Amino acid sequence: MLVGKTITDETIKVTYKEELEKNPEKFYEYLAKEGVSQVSQGQFIEEAVKTVNGLKNNYGNGISTKICIFNATGQKLKKLHENSWHGRWYDGFDTAIWNGQCSAILHAHSSSGGRGSSGYLVYQIENVNLDVFIGWDTPYAFSKNKFIVEIREKDHWWNGTREKDMQDLVEHGWTSSIPNDNQKWATKFNYSDKSIECQGHVDGT
Repeated sequence: MLVGKTITDETIKVTYKEELEKNPEKFYEYLAKEGVSQVSQGQFIEEAVKTVNGLKNNYGNGISTKICIFNATGQKLKKLHENSWHGRWYDGFDTAIWNGQCSAILHAHSSSGGRGSSGYLVYQIENVNLDVFIGWDTPYAFSKNKFIVEIREKDHWWNGTREKDMQDLVEHGWTSSIPNDNQKWATKFNYSDKSIECQGHVDGT
């Protein structure tokens, strides 16, 4: 479920009219700057978390993973691949997340069996040739919740890596534990002279 308004090219042309007349090559930089400004606002973050908490409340009791993906890349995030290793989409991913928006997602455990919630999403940052890999593992019991986010070159997570390797990376490899409701993550990728940053909020309950 998308939260927030898209920061469009027209917004940048109006807001940075004088700056662009002097430095038109900074158009992309201004797009990203406005994206970061919007998704970093406390009120916006609260609204995103409120939205995903609402999905959880509608779902009810049971193992689930609440995910908020904030797009401040300056470009559209386009969904490339996804899978549920354990569990299912209760309120699924958005196929596109525009600059300045948040995607609120709830992934729940299967209706039968003692399995938790684990899976992944891969988004491509359009016009930049970079992919964002987001993976999570919220076990049924007796283990820590885990997640991983990485930005890599285009097709790294699909053409260059088997899905089983991706699952091993999430469940056993380089991951971060989720200690409480306020777990936030951020990852950066230096691309040419630009620094791409992706931010988010994950909660496994």
